[in-house]
Amino acid sequence: MQITCPCCNAKYALEAALSDADARRAVIAAGRLPGSVGELVLQYVGLFRPAKSALSWRRVARLTGEVLELIDAGAVRRKGRDWPAGISDFRTALETVLSQRQSLTLPLKGHGYLEEVLVGVVHKREGQAEQATEVRRQRGDHRRADLGGEERAPRPARDVAKEIEDSRRAQWDRELGIEPGQAGTG
Repeated sequence: MQITCPCCNAKYALEAALSDADARRAVIAAGRLPGSVGELVLQYVGLFRPAKSALSWRRVARLTGEVLELIDAGAVRRKGRDWPAGISDFRTALETVLSQRQSLTLPLKGHGYLEEVLVGVVHKREGQAEQATEVRRQRGDHRRADLGGEERAPRPARDVAKEIEDSRRAQWDRELGIEPGQAGTG
């Protein structure tokens, strides 16, 4: 099977690419990315390519794995706190970074800029949620517990994000025919 590099248009056999252990690790890491951000992550990893050379498979595998770890964590630690981030937050942050490619100093050296953009995305989302909650409170629409008329304590955003991600990951595993608990083994 012939494949074409999307960056340099070189044609080569997929088998040849996968004969390299680092290439296999990169493909496996890319395969574990949620479908909605997989292509964006691969474009993002391209921002680490030096101007006059190619990225090594080892570096592609490492960078892709690092982004996958951020996504799997469901949160990013910045500014002294954990910012819960779901797949849609990562998608928005990646799209933002990629849209600013022309103004970035390339090649990127680390994921700090992505993390800062992600914090901004999460902060904006949290602000919008707070604003909506305040509007509901002012209208008298806020939820009351069945007994005693007390307000329900809101669930921590991190718990909600983790439940959503676990549900999505289980759905992806089912779609790929992977048994529960087998993902990431082998």
